[in-house]
Amino acid sequence: MSSGIREISAAGTWYPEDGEVLLRHIENLLIDFRPDDNTTLDASVVLLPHSSFAYTAECACRTLARIDIPDRVLILHTRHVESALGPAYAPYTGWRTPLATTTTSLKLNEAIERAGLAVADEACHEEEHAPEVLLPLFQVLNKDVQIAVISVPHLTREATREFGKSLGKLLADQDEDTLLVVASDLHHYDDRRTTERIDDLILERIEFFDAEGLMDVAEREDARFFGVSHVAAALIAAKALGCEEVEIVHHTDSGEAEGQIDEVIGYASGFLR
Repeated sequence: MSSGIREISAAGTWYPEDGEVLLRHIENLLIDFRPDDNTTLDASVVLLPHSSFAYTAECACRTLARIDIPDRVLILHTRHVESALGPAYAPYTGWRTPLATTTTSLKLNEAIERAGLAVADEACHEEEHAPEVLLPLFQVLNKDVQIAVISVPHLTREATREFGKSLGKLLADQDEDTLLVVASDLHHYDDRRTTERIDDLILERIEFFDAEGLMDVAEREDARFFGVSHVAAALIAAKALGCEEVEIVHHTDSGEAEGQIDEVIGYASGFLR
């Protein structure tokens, strides 16, 4: 099942490759956004963007600074590589970043395998930036964190429903606190006004735990929202886990960082509890 350490792939392009620079950048953001009373919330699900640090680190840290990070984190991310597989989990024993090497929760990987939630596959992960750009944030917030990672392609509606139900059961059956991290950007490659309109429709459905409505919006608006399947599945799982509250902490777009608003990507972060 296990296949060694997943080496650094995205540092230097998607996020800083110098460990000291990376650590300082993350710590400064977390200090800026930590609540005044320094208290954190328990959450079952966290929604985070997964693009370049220049665009999304602040957005992610605005939410993560408010959340208690348990020792186990399951990351679902949009698949950015070509593959005919359905959901696939990363079979590595650990993940390396410029900050540290984080151990994989082999127990959680085994549970994923037993549940038939995903199959083991390295090819879906070896060049994938999405989980790697988020991992340093969790390494800073909890040095003991262990992770499991699932790459999710676009799924049919029925497959999305089944994946969400199985995901909810998997998490409910765990004997350790496990945070579900849903890594996805929002609408892609439109002008700011159009992107904001479509993003608002997406986020509204998330706030209502409305997986079916979310898939409706993506289809009706022809949204270039490539995470629709695993975000919808996470909403189904969250309802099964008893979540009742959603807070979208921050919503922005790539134009905030680069100043170009004719073609942007939408980003948001928040939590479900």
